[in-house]
Amino acid sequence: MTIRNLFDLTDKVALVTGGAGAIGSVVAKGLAGFGAHVVVADFDLEGAEEVAHQIEQLGRKSLALKVDVSQQEEAKRLARTTKDSFGAINILFNNAGIMRRYSAEELPLAEWNRVIQVNLTGIFLVAQAVAITAMIPQKSGKIINTSSMQAFVGRKRSAAYTASKSGVVGLTKVLANDWGPYNIRVNSLAPSNLDTPMTASVLNDPERKKLALSRTPLGRFGLPEDLIGAVVFLASRASNYVTGQTLLVEGGRSVE
Repeated sequence: MTIRNLFDLTDKVALVTGGAGAIGSVVAKGLAGFGAHVVVADFDLEGAEEVAHQIEQLGRKSLALKVDVSQQEEAKRLARTTKDSFGAINILFNNAGIMRRYSAEELPLAEWNRVIQVNLTGIFLVAQAVAITAMIPQKSGKIINTSSMQAFVGRKRSAAYTASKSGVVGLTKVLANDWGPYNIRVNSLAPSNLDTPMTASVLNDPERKKLALSRTPLGRFGLPEDLIGAVVFLASRASNYVTGQTLLVEGGRSVE
């Protein structure tokens, strides 16, 4: 095995949730570019189908599936369909997430519950279903959960989102501990300052944008493409002795 082969994902089966979104779609195609076959799962089936079509144009197999990750039976069905269709699940990019912006005193309970259900409960339900259906029986797997740098800070108007992403960091450690004996490596990514629809309110406000850039050593907002290398590292043999960790991908924002 050469050093280059450490990052080779040829014929690995990857499942990407939130796969029609800004981050999920780019990462799904990035995994395909390194050789993986990719199941693209999203509540937006039409968007997932478009991403799956683009992956097939890259010469990899793909399948689009609709899923509400907050529903246990849908998470179970997603795992079963992926396993039945491809014979294995080697990689899970557990990425579905939403944000609701309210000051803490104005945050409706229904909105709090929905963010926690998708961003934290959904992460757990999909990971659990994939582990039980495929990774524990095959005694191997890579799970990459999407957290956020906001797991480590307390930005305004993000109580539910920050709580959910902090929970993902803790959950990642527990799953790494529970499933390490099955050779399942569980890690998380904590991106920030990415140019996506979720950050549009900052990008479209000149003063907030200037402030954010002034606190970012690299001096620019990131792109979803900036996550591909980190995900491929955590999905590949290059990270076989890495588990329970959270990798920040945020242009150095956390070092201020």
